[in-house]
Amino acid sequence: MKLKPRYILIAFLIFIASAGVAVLWGIFYWPPIIRNHYYWELVGDFQRAQIKSKIQDGDDKGRWNFQIQMPGSKTTAQVTASSSGGITTIKYSDEGAARDLYEYSEYTGPAEIRIAGNVLYVCRVNPLFGPRNWLLAYDLVGRREIMRRRIDTGDLGWSP
Repeated sequence: MKLKPRYILIAFLIFIASAGVAVLWGIFYWPPIIRNHYYWELVGDFQRAQIKSKIQDGDDKGRWNFQIQMPGSKTTAQVTASSSGGITTIKYSDEGAARDLYEYSEYTGPAEIRIAGNVLYVCRVNPLFGPRNWLLAYDLVGRREIMRRRIDTGDLGWSP
């Protein structure tokens, strides 16, 4: 049985439409939010952490710029971030260069920074292609990322 050209055209259009839907899903919903016990533990730790206030310098959105003393040493960590976009950085007093906590991404910026003990939490948002919110936990003493998860800010009890 020979396929008619219109059936081939219909099959091709269905394939193109399916590929378009897959691409749009990937843009808006990838990576998925996986609400397992690690997710809820990170969200709970973030909610219990102390909120760091923004500095208002005529900028409507403000920025963060604060110093943390490392326990048991004379080392300090200077944390800086702009809520209007950009990267959160940490500059240790015994290192030459600042550390970026994550790679720059267009239209993304921290919405809230919190601290609990030796752990720094950064919640950053990207409202451009649907909500893409991330929560990062960083060990200030160990100088390493503990966990980074895509989150739903509704689980935090607020929306950016």
